Amino acid sequence: MRLGLRALRGFEADLHKLPTRKLQLVVLELLSHIADGRLQGRPLDKRVGIGDLSDCRKVYFDERPDHPRPNYRLVYRLLPTEVDAITVEAVSTGERYSLDAYIRAVNNLERS
Repeated sequence: MRLGLRALRGFEADLHKLPTRKLQLVVLELLSHIADGRLQGRPLDKRVGIGDLSDCRKVYFDERPDHPRPNYRLVYRLLPTEVDAITVEAVSTGERYSLDAYIRAVNNLERS
C-alpha cells in the first residue's frame, strides 16, 4: 500500500535552498520511494543542542547515488505513528555540514 505524502510549511523553502535542481529531484524521488515502501530511513533521536527528533527518520543523499559520504539529509516522519502509518510527512532537507538538516527539522516542527 502506498502511503500519502505531505510536507511541513518550511520544507518547501528547504527544498528550494538546495544548490541544484538535480538535488531537489533526488529528494522528491526519495520521498516517492519511502511512500512506496521501497526505502526506509534510519531513526533519529533526541540530541542535546539540537532538539527532539525521535519521531523522525533520516535518509542520506547526494547528486550521485554512489557518493561515498553524502552531503545532504532528508528528514521525514510517518504519521499518525510508525506502526499505523498512512502518511509520509517531509519535515526538512539540508546539508550534512553543521547539522543543517536537523536544525531545520526542529525549526520546521516548531520545537526549540
